[in-house]
Amino acid sequence: MKQTRLILLGCLLGWSTAPATANDSLLPVGSVWTVVTNAAGFPQMGATIWLYNARSELVAQGVTDARGLFIFERLRPGNYSLQVRLASFSPVFKRGIQVEPGKRTLLLVSLGTVLSSIELVRTVPNAGVSMSDDWKWVLRTASLARPVLRFMPADPAKVREPSRAGATVSKTRGLVKISVGDGGLGSAGSGTDLGTAFAFATTVFRSHRLEIGGTVNYGAANRVPSAGFRTSLVGAQEGEEVREVSLTMRQAFLPGRVGTAWVTGAVDQTPGLRTVTVAAIDRRQLAEDLKLEYGAALESVTFLESLHYNSLFTRLSRSFGAGTVQLAYSSGVPPVGLVVDGAESATERGGLDEDLAALSVFPRVSVRDGRVRLQRSRAVEVAYRRAQGGREVSVVGFRESIHQAAVLVMGDLQGLPSSEFLPDVGSRGAVYNLGDRQLTGYGVSVRQRVTGDWSVAIAVGRADLLSLASSKPSGSFSDTGGLRHLLKATPRGWVAVEAQGTLPRTGTRVLAHWGWAGQGVLLLDRVYLTGGLQPLSGLNLKVRQPLPAVGFGPARLEAAAELRNLLAHGYLPVTSLDGRKLCLVQQPRSVRGGLSLIF
Repeated sequence: MKQTRLILLGCLLGWSTAPATANDSLLPVGSVWTVVTNAAGFPQMGATIWLYNARSELVAQGVTDARGLFIFERLRPGNYSLQVRLASFSPVFKRGIQVEPGKRTLLLVSLGTVLSSIELVRTVPNAGVSMSDDWKWVLRTASLARPVLRFMPADPAKVREPSRAGATVSKTRGLVKISVGDGGLGSAGSGTDLGTAFAFATTVFRSHRLEIGGTVNYGAANRVPSAGFRTSLVGAQEGEEVREVSLTMRQAFLPGRVGTAWVTGAVDQTPGLRTVTVAAIDRRQLAEDLKLEYGAALESVTFLESLHYNSLFTRLSRSFGAGTVQLAYSSGVPPVGLVVDGAESATERGGLDEDLAALSVFPRVSVRDGRVRLQRSRAVEVAYRRAQGGREVSVVGFRESIHQAAVLVMGDLQGLPSSEFLPDVGSRGAVYNLGDRQLTGYGVSVRQRVTGDWSVAIAVGRADLLSLASSKPSGSFSDTGGLRHLLKATPRGWVAVEAQGTLPRTGTRVLAHWGWAGQGVLLLDRVYLTGGLQPLSGLNLKVRQPLPAVGFGPARLEAAAELRNLLAHGYLPVTSLDGRKLCLVQQPRSVRGGLSLIF
């Protein structure tokens, strides 16, 4: 399959460099050939291309075919600009494309999740020569086109070999982000008021990618500093990622009242939360239509005492024409690598975004009877996806056993026992241990591409949600396990709607998500290893806006804003016999914004 793709790409490049006909050379027009590939060099079908003239007026637009090709023909000589967009990839824009009469211009577009690029080569017709020496040199120095050279006729005496200097490290890219907000992103990934994050990736020894990322954060509301560091090595074979090894370290100092309650009463002796995770993921193509992904993680958590756990996970995918059946199993903590690959819209995919996503998620630590507990789960999922044209249908079913489930509690927390309520890292609330829970459910989603890279999705399903066993006030929150006994699992239906796309003129990337599961229930966060649209509480909005990067060379600036649960849905109020009122929250309302420098 890989060899066939390379042959097709080689033939395509050969056709694009063929000499122009006599009629083309006599006419005062030129053409632009655009070949769109991913970072591994494979053609991408469905990429939308816009061509603008020197006055920024839209001249033509089109969509690439199965070979990743689209041709703009019979163009008047002049200066043009080109914009390329494809869902799940970073858009790319290039100015200064000169079109001259009788000449064909080839653009090699490489799309990536963080950084995309366009390589421009202008060819001059030369009767009787299928490829000039200059064009051969360009192909040999372009890493994406190098594999197709063996299908091209070449004269070894005339072709210059590229220097091997610098081959050990290449394709370096990076991301630096500064963000502010009100914190409170939930126990799955507590946010902070001010944070700085960075991530870098580079290709080493041509087939491996080294990624390094880190974060430094501070919560002004609860005076909690935190930091994290992650490094990973990803190996590739024939352009596809096959294995990954990562090391992640995080540290946070909880509010002083924890130290006061548990240690000596001194703020400066507050215990710190430290985690170290070593994970490995391997991907095997067992057959042309059968793929196996599996791995393990070893996690160490230190908070007053040391806890050590291991996690196992696997995902098996079998393709049947346009459909795919997936079976997944995970125990312990869900792997970030497979979660990012399987998530369709709730998280950003791949590369540097994966590093930052892993650093933003602290383990769900809680306390019960004065002992530290770590939430762990065991889940089995079965899914079927079918993509045809611009529509994709997904059906997912799951059964999950959660051990030491943790949830965020907000409200009047004064006087509550510190042996049951642990202050949260990213909010003024506390984390409470709900004990063990058994959850089952299913979901059906349909995603339809509307136009360009705009798509709309709707999902419905039914799952076990938490609700109050009685609507009347009962129990005391000060008693051990008093709040746990007030909750029960109730099967409820849920619905989610999502729209995402890019505004053509400004390049603004917009994602809007609305989820609803009814009043008086708590929707526990979970992630699907098998993909599909995942329900989030309330109205959620994410916007990314490219900005002019004056003085930063090839780098680009991007402003981002994220608004979660704007309508404050999914809050479960609880009242005790003594009149104390609390709210159980899985995803608090929050607003965050930031500025990123991508290079």
